[in-house]
Amino acid sequence: MSNNYLDRRDICDEVAKNFMLEKPKFMVRGNFRIDASGKELSYQTREELYSYGLHCTNVKEFNKRLKRLKDSIKSGDVVLHEPDTFNSVKKMVADGMKGDRGYWGSIYVTLNHKYVLAKKIKGVVFGNSSSLGTHSNRHPKAQELIQEALRDAGAVMIPFVVFKEAGLNIENLKVIERGPEENVKRITGYNNVEKKNEKGKKYTDKEPVYGTVHFTGSSLIELAGRQFLFDIDRNEIKHFNFNAFMVELPKKVGTIKEAYESLKPPEVIKALKDGLDVKRQGEWFFIPAPKSLTKKISKMTEREQLILLASQTYSRIQSIIDKDVLAMVKKEAPKITARVPITRNLKAGDNRPNTVEFCVQFGKTNCCKGKVQHTGREHADLILKEWHTAVPNTAVKSFTITGDID
Repeated sequence: MSNNYLDRRDICDEVAKNFMLEKPKFMVRGNFRIDASGKELSYQTREELYSYGLHCTNVKEFNKRLKRLKDSIKSGDVVLHEPDTFNSVKKMVADGMKGDRGYWGSIYVTLNHKYVLAKKIKGVVFGNSSSLGTHSNRHPKAQELIQEALRDAGAVMIPFVVFKEAGLNIENLKVIERGPEENVKRITGYNNVEKKNEKGKKYTDKEPVYGTVHFTGSSLIELAGRQFLFDIDRNEIKHFNFNAFMVELPKKVGTIKEAYESLKPPEVIKALKDGLDVKRQGEWFFIPAPKSLTKKISKMTEREQLILLASQTYSRIQSIIDKDVLAMVKKEAPKITARVPITRNLKAGDNRPNTVEFCVQFGKTNCCKGKVQHTGREHADLILKEWHTAVPNTAVKSFTITGDID
């Protein structure tokens, strides 16, 4: 039997269901551990005789690495095998002994790895959806089987690393409101299917495979005076895409409904009040453009619009358009964009940009038309038949939830 229980879904299910119990039936299963309080589930490993390198180019960098090593020894993450070697390396640097490639030294240690998988906080089980960096056989960015098992067992999956990097103690996390649990139909994979085109020629296409998954429900949580909304994108569920997200809210609210309202910028609130058909893809809202903007665009000649469109889709058309025409586009497009700037990317904060087929900029206003895509995530394409202005939501920050619920 493999000792790497991270690759055994049956073991992971057993461990997850056990941890969800008010009083777990067992505290140890392979490398899985539940602490004495019964409130933390972790996966722990040891690497014997690991060569801990202290190679660096200058004393300042060496001392930083030395401090990290000391901190790791103090916390118990690292156990020294050769204390004398450790002292001799420090003395070597203190004496200014430097080789051709800078200061150096390596010490044999035991590394104790501890990956926190889940915590029970005030009666709610939170699973860690952050990439764990463990040594299972899965892709490094994929969710571990234990994370999938925790999600399916009913844990609220949130990225612990978000709070750690912000210096926030997750133990103080407070749940303001939880939405109902639900079963969601989603695309779970794709099958290769052989088809024929109009001329009878065979080709291979992909067809989605659907399945039903359990979702623990949305959550409005608070930590150190900051509030966060965790949910799945309700627009994408219509397309059977399961996109979980977490955002920091711009202000304090009392309910999940109020949290969603707080993410709408004033322009969107006014547009909805006026009865306009506001569309959304990810963090971007698209409001039908006012006549004042569409008139500016209409003043551009059809020729100018075609040149701009060609310049934005240059890589796609260069193989089918006459070389003289392409040369004209290259020459004329900069003159037009000097007067009316264009872009293809809509970017909010540190988030991955949405790609727009045609977007004209008037000051800080982006006026968009055509296909809008967000290829890095499973957002369905949005088709804007008329001109719309693009406005981002008001989230302070949005966070990636890795693996299966990115």
